[in-house]
Amino acid sequence: MGNSYVYTFWVEPGKIISFTGKTGWLLKGARGLVTNSKKFDIRNSDTEVIERAYRESYGAALRTLEQNTGKSVSSLVRARLVDSIETNFIVQHPNNYYSIYLLNNRLRYSEPDYPFVEKLINRLSAKIKNTYLGKETVQRIKVNNLVGIGKTMPDFVQPDTLSKPVKLSDFRGKYLFVDFWASWCGPCRKENPHLIAAHKQFAAKGFDILGVSLDESKALWLKAIQDDQLTWTQVSDLKGLNNSVAKSLFIRAIPDNFLLDPNGVVIARGLRGQELLKKLKSIFKD
Repeated sequence: MGNSYVYTFWVEPGKIISFTGKTGWLLKGARGLVTNSKKFDIRNSDTEVIERAYRESYGAALRTLEQNTGKSVSSLVRARLVDSIETNFIVQHPNNYYSIYLLNNRLRYSEPDYPFVEKLINRLSAKIKNTYLGKETVQRIKVNNLVGIGKTMPDFVQPDTLSKPVKLSDFRGKYLFVDFWASWCGPCRKENPHLIAAHKQFAAKGFDILGVSLDESKALWLKAIQDDQLTWTQVSDLKGLNNSVAKSLFIRAIPDNFLLDPNGVVIARGLRGQELLKKLKSIFKD
């Protein structure tokens, strides 16, 4: 079998397009009815620019490096060229849906440049910013402005397992790991042994964990806490994915987490596996 490729299309409301394919790959359609039909021309021409710059400017130098190093440098060069080309496209096409698609994708990077994305989105038309993807991207930026690295996480209150209200600010003075999870979330449950190890090693030194569950069933929530032997404070409003705190922080998938310093300032997010333990060791010089 040959290689398969995935392409994304945006179709204008009320329009119908059709695709047919034979051997190899063949695409036919009513090109004029597809929003952002320039996308394919842009991507094709951009690929040529990237390849030419790569070959002429960097090819000779990369050949002198070790194969692994060469691959690493090659990826970096390509990424920078693509970023530059995409930025130019966004600036030149403020009323094009593909521009907001590119910006939204940038916020999915491991370390997105939120200020730069915010500057670019402010250049887009009101029509594009008012689309579903536009609103989502703007919301992501707003959330980062609230709880990005270096920001103080807004206080919140949720009931614990005994229905007693617990405030985030109750934990001031400690390094706090705010863990968003649920009993039904397999990846979340797999993270718990790492959290247990971190809590056991550093609790006496000023570290604590606050679990925020996106469960709906209190019985299943309590069972998971017991089964996984979680000893730290757990809270939930039992509204599932509509958990008020999770919604306010635009948390779309779990597990997700924030590490706060003793003043409630976010110093890390999305720590998985051994990453939390390593971070705490660097903090406590252990």
